[in-house]
Amino acid sequence: INDVTNNGVFTILKNGTIVQTGTWTHMVTITHLTSGLTEGYWNYTVWINDGLGGINLTYTSWLTVNDDPVWSSVQGDVLIQLGDLDPTLSWMVDDVTHDTAYTILKNGTIVETGVWTYMTAITHDTSSLTEGYWNYTIWINDGLGGANITDTMWLTVNDDPNWNSVPSDLTFTVGTA
Repeated sequence: INDVTNNGVFTILKNGTIVQTGTWTHMVTITHLTSGLTEGYWNYTVWINDGLGGINLTYTSWLTVNDDPVWSSVQGDVLIQLGDLDPTLSWMVDDVTHDTAYTILKNGTIVETGVWTYMTAITHDTSSLTEGYWNYTIWINDGLGGANITDTMWLTVNDDPNWNSVPSDLTFTVGTA
């Protein structure tokens, strides 16, 4: 608050209920700890009184607490040679307060469902794949009715011939064996 002539009182309200009162000092920040809030929208209003009975300020702000899940790690696109060790796909979700359902789709068809746990990898075995392009999508639901995330990747199984080993370039001097 910038008022060099006076100090006064302040009141902080959360959703219309007083949560803090005190005195303010010129150019000193008023702080309020907001930890412990649950998911939702919180209306904070600060009333400032200059102590002289005539000049008051009001400031209102909305604080949104979002508990949507986020990816900690996602599976990138993969290219493998048919017959090589098939990869296990892996994803990890970060949502401290909720562990709930996931669904994995391969080319649009559900191939796995389950329950995910905070910071524990969700894995999917792909050992039965044949040559081709496979689209995998994982859908995460945190159980709150609207906070969902998805990730999509491509796994390509290639049956093209490939070299197991190739000779290095050679240099010969004319007249030598």
